[in-house]
Amino acid sequence: MNYIGQFYIILGKKKLAFKYLEQALCILQEVKDQRGESLVLENISILCLDQHRYDIALASLILADGILEELKHPHGKEISGSIEKIHQELGEQQFFSLLATVQPQAQQILDRALGELLSPG
Repeated sequence: MNYIGQFYIILGKKKLAFKYLEQALCILQEVKDQRGESLVLENISILCLDQHRYDIALASLILADGILEELKHPHGKEISGSIEKIHQELGEQQFFSLLATVQPQAQQILDRALGELLSPG
């Protein structure tokens, strides 16, 4: 499902990409594939960055970073680079304000956003 989501990202079909990424996320969480889950979260952040949905992108990256840190996986450095990209785009004050809001509720932000992004209409 993650690869199908990536395919739709490339095609620019964002709603379909979100649909498949959400399905992949659910499956990977169910089977406890944390590395796969972190990859899907990264893809969600890519879509959200493209749409300037910095709150959702940052929430996804914070969750992915937490997983990779728990796994002691070296890919966490790339996550840090993506977070830094948001920091550069927003500027110091706006970034740290967003971080303070998003960090304590990253999972809730992601859950709510996926529900909104996938709702009909």
